[in-house]
Amino acid sequence: MIRGMFANVLMQDVGEEGPLNCTPPSLNEFPGDFFTDAQRKEGGLVVHFLIAFYIFGAMSIVCHDYFVASIERICEILELEADVAGGTFMAAGGSASELFTAVIGVFISKSDVGVGTVVGSAVFNLLFIVGICGVFAGMTVQLSWWAIYRDVLAYMLSVTTLGLIIYDGHIHWYESLIMVGLYFFYICLMFNNRHVGGFFKRIVQNCKSRITRRRLSPVPSRRDLESNILLENETTPLLFGKRKTSEQIEVPNGVPSEVIRSGSVKSTSTKPLEASGPGDAETSFGGTSSKTDEFPATQFISPWKFPDNTFSQIFWIIMLPFTVCVFLTIPDCRRPGIWRRLYMLTFLMSVLWIAVLSYLMVWMVTIIGDTIAIPEIVMGLTFLSIGDSLPDLLNCIFVAKDGFGDMAVANSVGSNVFDILFCLGLPWLLQTAFVEPNGVVEISSTGLEYTLITLLFSALFILVSLHFTKWMLGKKLGITCIVLYVVFITFACLYQGNVFGQVTLPTCPLVE
Repeated sequence: MIRGMFANVLMQDVGEEGPLNCTPPSLNEFPGDFFTDAQRKEGGLVVHFLIAFYIFGAMSIVCHDYFVASIERICEILELEADVAGGTFMAAGGSASELFTAVIGVFISKSDVGVGTVVGSAVFNLLFIVGICGVFAGMTVQLSWWAIYRDVLAYMLSVTTLGLIIYDGHIHWYESLIMVGLYFFYICLMFNNRHVGGFFKRIVQNCKSRITRRRLSPVPSRRDLESNILLENETTPLLFGKRKTSEQIEVPNGVPSEVIRSGSVKSTSTKPLEASGPGDAETSFGGTSSKTDEFPATQFISPWKFPDNTFSQIFWIIMLPFTVCVFLTIPDCRRPGIWRRLYMLTFLMSVLWIAVLSYLMVWMVTIIGDTIAIPEIVMGLTFLSIGDSLPDLLNCIFVAKDGFGDMAVANSVGSNVFDILFCLGLPWLLQTAFVEPNGVVEISSTGLEYTLITLLFSALFILVSLHFTKWMLGKKLGITCIVLYVVFITFACLYQGNVFGQVTLPTCPLVE
């Protein structure tokens, strides 16, 4: 059914003289398949699905047990805050597969599979992972307003930049350089998060203090001033006799205040305020909660330990051959002793494994998409993006359950900034500045602008919703985000699949 839906539309531009207006199949850029097209259609495609799922499992092992562990070790040495680490190194660690997928899409398959994967991962991270954290965290997750504003606004700037750059369908070297430069600016902002955050928090706190003083100190009328003067003249001796004490009143927001004769109000907080958004006691003065400052390092669990639950046991048995391979080739920096000093070697070997697995994964997905006539960008929006983001999903759930809600959301949104600006910008920059100087990278999927506009509205929805829930991520908001993800990805796939009209050029027939 799916093949028929997409194939009928894709063949509309194929005339009598052959498919003149089409995109070359990316499958030509990969080694030959061990099945023919007829064999794949008769059931051989199941083997490719099984291989792809196995690669996803292998990718999760390398990313979670080795690559992310090395990134966490680097963050410990640099003494980064949890939300900063989540938005920078952890985001880069979780998105390593997206980077190599984009590299393969630019240099090998020469298709939009990298763009589709990055955009699909962006909406998956923004809506689905945040929603899952709210539903399965086991509690209402309290977030820091500054971290959310910082990461969501950076994400919206990234999406806007990508939309403007791909609008004409051609990527030039200076455009990709802008994307990479913006990402490094974001990194500088994150590394100076304590100072920048403290500056903005003081501004917000001062604004709130002025508004509070205006509400509590209405402008007195002339009659009130005259009565106050008479009252002061009558009670001056009594007041002088009690100068050592001050009368306190309770104001609606629960902050005790001193009443002085000038009519001004001086706040003297005696208990922490509830986290109600910008200016709350947790984050008003540049500080963060103790939960946010602590960095949750990954504990070492022997890969040979047999799991407890049934699903983990099945996964452990299936992945045992690959576990042996990576155990023999990648030093585990989570192990005590000298192994903890080998985190850079762990990092480099993990990158090598991720590159190999990404190549195999894109190869299998390209074969699957070509066999059932689904455009590669649609495969990137769905199959590849979900598979690449599974480690991020698991990491965010575990981190949120441990009480590090800021880190989970910062990791999710920070991954999007890394995906859009760096995973796409770096391969484009290398291609247009070094491989083919002054050349261009062509984007054949012309409907991505509408998808990016939807991403902007999704980010705005997250920001406004968290503001009105006083930065509390609970089950209701989580379920809403998951539903929005399903609706978004459905319409995006239908649109990019030319169901609503010709958007993506048809793929040229494959010559075997």
